[in-house]
Amino acid sequence: MEVINQLQKIVPKDVNAFLVGGCVRDLILNKKPKDIDVEVFGLSVEQIEKFLKPHGKVIPAGKKFGSLKLFTDFGEFDFTAPRRDNKCGVGHKDFMVEIDPDMTIEEAARRRDFTINTMSINIWTAELIDPYGGRHDLQNRILRHVSQQFGEDPLRVLRGFQFVSRYNLDADRSTIELCRSLLDEFKFLSKERVWEEFKKWATKSTTPSKGLKFLLDTHWIYLFPEIGRLIGCQQDPEWHPEGDVFQHTCETVDKAVGSNLVVMLSALCHDFGKPDVTEFIDGRIRSPGHTSSGVEITKSFLDRIGCPNDISKQVQSLVKEHMVHLQDVSKRNVRRLILRLGDASIEDLVSLIGVDHNGRGSASISWPESVIQIKDIAEDIGNEIKPILMGRHLINLGMKPGPEFGSILRAAFEAQLDGKFDSVEDGIEYLKQERLI
Repeated sequence: MEVINQLQKIVPKDVNAFLVGGCVRDLILNKKPKDIDVEVFGLSVEQIEKFLKPHGKVIPAGKKFGSLKLFTDFGEFDFTAPRRDNKCGVGHKDFMVEIDPDMTIEEAARRRDFTINTMSINIWTAELIDPYGGRHDLQNRILRHVSQQFGEDPLRVLRGFQFVSRYNLDADRSTIELCRSLLDEFKFLSKERVWEEFKKWATKSTTPSKGLKFLLDTHWIYLFPEIGRLIGCQQDPEWHPEGDVFQHTCETVDKAVGSNLVVMLSALCHDFGKPDVTEFIDGRIRSPGHTSSGVEITKSFLDRIGCPNDISKQVQSLVKEHMVHLQDVSKRNVRRLILRLGDASIEDLVSLIGVDHNGRGSASISWPESVIQIKDIAEDIGNEIKPILMGRHLINLGMKPGPEFGSILRAAFEAQLDGKFDSVEDGIEYLKQERLI
């Protein structure tokens, strides 16, 4: 393995050093590891730093935690000394850290969250050390906590949420029970840390529905009521034979795999408004206005999980417009749609509508014809929705800037959106004909 070859150039031959954690898991899965973590036994942090310095830039990433980051031409490496974490408060930050270079590798691995992250590889012999059966669990797609120390950090539940989604795992029953016991600890987690786990779920999942069902099994779904209340919200079986809104959302996010962060979050949130408006009308289950009612709910949810505001606004726009293809499709309407979307893109909206329609069990279809029409029209329009007439054009006609400029230009832009003109010359002619100038 190339990474081991590189480490052998950095680490002295008489030093006990091991690849640990997620990089070992990824190597076993034949994935290229993103983060290279190396645990060094028998040396102090200062001794580790000393042998690293000749090989690149060394930054104390958390020296009191025994952690150093090495930057080389080959890449970045995280070197750590073995340590014990002793909880001394609430939440996931209040720990006393004891660095112990003489700790055994089995004891050092015991502080990790899941067995699939406890494996290590000796960089000199390439021997796999697996004290807690991580390879067995990985091969059998089992998510299992390492020890009762798991309960000292409630963030680990959300790590489980994204791990089952990324690696298509099923959580061990005892792990589920332990996660349930940590419900009251959620309030101690920062938004920033919560967001990191949701972001990984949204961008790295292969089966994102597994994560949502993990939240359900662990009861953590009720900490996110916007998701929890989708359970049992019925839908018309003709349009949604797959079941309730929660099941539809699970199928929709699975269809969204491979899309970007905005589309995946939109797939999760797109029907948040249904529980508020669903009713039995004329013998059918209907949810009138669920797109609009879902916008504020989406905003509230994304705010609470720490989603950046620019991402949240795009998701809200897509949620509001995800049924727009059921309206009349015309250039006029597509121009106005592009304007309403703001920073969100037509491409992302088309993707959302596609996964929504393809997440309906036996009724699934990938692309409604009207969506293809919207996409084609949007490509033809290009930058057409930018105002053609500007204040400088009115000044060139000899007009003096004043309060009336705003109303004239707004009227011109409305006419432009309606397709009344598509050039400066025609725009000026339109204003003259309407006696606006």
